[in-house]
Amino acid sequence: MMGKDKEYIAHTRENKDTGEIKYQYLIDHLLKVSKYCEEYASDFSAGYMGKYIGLLHDLGKIQDGFQDYIRGESKIKVKHAVFGAKMLLDKGEENKDAYYSYLAYPICCHHTGLKDSGNRDSGGSGTFYGSCKEFEVSGFYDNLNIAFPNPQKLYAPFTVNDFGISFYIRMLFSCLVDADWRDTEEFCNNVKRETTHASMEKLNSTLDTYLNELRNKEGKDEEINKIRNMILYECIKKSKSPKGLFSLCVPTGGGKTISSLAFAVKHAKENGMKRIIYVIPYTSIIEQNAKVIKYIIGEEFVLEHHMNAEIKEDDEKMRWASENWDIPITITTNVQFFESLFSNKTSKSRKVHNMSRSVIIFDEAQMLPIDYLSPCVHSICELVKNYGSSAVLCSATKPVIDNYKYKDMQITEIVSNTNELFEKLNRVDYKYIDKKDDEEIVGMITENKSALVIVNSRRHAYKLYDMIKDKVLKDKKVFVLSTLLRPYDRLKKIEEIKKLLKNNEDVIFVSTQLIECGVDIDFPVVFRAVAGIDSIIQSGGRANREGKLTDKDGNLIKGKVYVFESTSKEGKCPSSIKPKADKSREIIGLLKDSSFGLDGVEKYFKMVYQFYNTDISGLNKEQKQLLDKKDILGSLKLNGQFLGFNYKYVNDNFEIIKDNTYSIFVSVKSEEDDSSNKKNDDKKNDIDESVSLRDKLILSENDNIKNSILTKSDFRKMNKYIVNIYETEFNRLLKDNVLIQTRFGIYILNNDKYYDKDLGLDIFSSENKNAEALMQ
Repeated sequence: MMGKDKEYIAHTRENKDTGEIKYQYLIDHLLKVSKYCEEYASDFSAGYMGKYIGLLHDLGKIQDGFQDYIRGESKIKVKHAVFGAKMLLDKGEENKDAYYSYLAYPICCHHTGLKDSGNRDSGGSGTFYGSCKEFEVSGFYDNLNIAFPNPQKLYAPFTVNDFGISFYIRMLFSCLVDADWRDTEEFCNNVKRETTHASMEKLNSTLDTYLNELRNKEGKDEEINKIRNMILYECIKKSKSPKGLFSLCVPTGGGKTISSLAFAVKHAKENGMKRIIYVIPYTSIIEQNAKVIKYIIGEEFVLEHHMNAEIKEDDEKMRWASENWDIPITITTNVQFFESLFSNKTSKSRKVHNMSRSVIIFDEAQMLPIDYLSPCVHSICELVKNYGSSAVLCSATKPVIDNYKYKDMQITEIVSNTNELFEKLNRVDYKYIDKKDDEEIVGMITENKSALVIVNSRRHAYKLYDMIKDKVLKDKKVFVLSTLLRPYDRLKKIEEIKKLLKNNEDVIFVSTQLIECGVDIDFPVVFRAVAGIDSIIQSGGRANREGKLTDKDGNLIKGKVYVFESTSKEGKCPSSIKPKADKSREIIGLLKDSSFGLDGVEKYFKMVYQFYNTDISGLNKEQKQLLDKKDILGSLKLNGQFLGFNYKYVNDNFEIIKDNTYSIFVSVKSEEDDSSNKKNDDKKNDIDESVSLRDKLILSENDNIKNSILTKSDFRKMNKYIVNIYETEFNRLLKDNVLIQTRFGIYILNNDKYYDKDLGLDIFSSENKNAEALMQ
């Protein structure tokens, strides 16, 4: 490939003990990266393209300036990534072949991240065309024996639209970044990077063993188990289908986790696929599902990738898997999945190519982000149509996405007779009880032995909690749950409530909507403040969850879900959910209490999507109809015959959850004093952990302490003890002088009076509880 005798260096590695310098020669690096990249891109029939971007990606390191720098003979850094890209662009112009630019783009951006395309003629600072325009490579041609790609083999292996071409470049970019980082890490750290692999045949065998044991344990005559087995049977039967886009519409209690896993494993085995990816909206659901899947398949084959997931520092294989999802099963969030797909960053994009040849399960598919619904569904369609994947949209309240998918793609229903299924598994009756003031609703709540109350704001939850506490007898337990409690305390509280319910004790539980998804808790009665119908149905999944509720004579009865509209100031519907709540009222006005069946759900989603179509200002009619708030699809289009992809704009504007909160780390000193109590070792360990993390945060503010005192694992552990609050709430605590700022964007609460393990962080009291401390 290279004609000069000089041995070009790509990387160096120093032995810390001996000081000896080892060289990785450029030819070795290029061949290794080419091998890896070809292997990755072969999963979507682009191995030839992958091979050549690997061979050419670091060709710029032949420059004398770079070689002087890496040998320590110069301190001047030299750009090298654009070199191979420019050569390919020049070759493309010579051959009048646009496909060369598809290879050039990933090479140009493999260090910086995907740039906006810029203008082919005028360039543009920091853009793909601009970077290439600034670089001159023609003088190097004579000194190198470069085998350029055969133009007849340069093709995208499928018919593509503008978005499809942008997606293809993104996939090639992902392959190159992963291949380059892998080889660089292997040389510089002197390791052989290996992740945990297992064939789908092996996973299927393990799954079958579990399913056989499950059949032997279950009460075969119980109606609920008959229904779950029927759903499981249909999932196994449909798993033999060719790859495609599927829908699994199963009501709460239908055994969706195990059935969807059975479909995924057997479908992957049937179609020669490599991986299974679960995409789930909430970490609470992830943790619950992950526990089941790990038990069935084995922990070593399952990666949890979300903000609360902890990976042991000595578990290299799992750490590597978290970087590129090269593991049989990955369980992640909507945010992690879609923001990786639309990111221009190297670290986030690295995993994207491993979404090919995968079975991708979208659990709670109704939670796909409305503002970005069309870009999300387009990306799902691309993965299915052109990258050898299958996608399964799972939900108890199936959203209507026909207008937002590729028109030539059909959705295959996995389970037939869904209306009949919903009737059989219907364990609750819904009743809309109209407008109620807080006195009225508290009166209705306290008439019940046990009840779950779900409202739309923290302020309303705490008001109702105080009113209920004042009204009920001392022996009735009353709890409140909101995001003002640390995740650690929320989990403890939920476990306590489950134990009380199991022992048939009376419990009234007031919560914000965080309880309605993924929390396995069972009440006879649920009161739900009006919200979206999908949210109301999710709340209903916490009522008579196991279908075992009986009357005083032992007869099976249905649970109750009362939907009400609060007339109080605190119960006013927040603007963030008001459009959905308004559409729910319209549906209820039309269908009354039958609004919560499949017909009501379908009408509801159509009305909600129609509202958001017409409510996005500043976009033309076509963009509104696509539910594409930030015009993501419009930013990924060709500019005539040239590329016009604004990858950086898309990265900066595709944001599922807008982070406008402040993180408050809470480690309560009174708990620290209790940690000497040896009776509860688990509690002691958790208290010690929070205290240790707080101390590390404080110590890290010392300029003499290196940042390495806090590890990635420490930051993951901190999530259990962090409360996120909005700016007005943050300013109030700041004014009271109860926060210590750290360099990591995290604030430490320094006054115990502002946190109660039963109520959470106090943001509502107007009293300055720190006044006494300030006077000293």
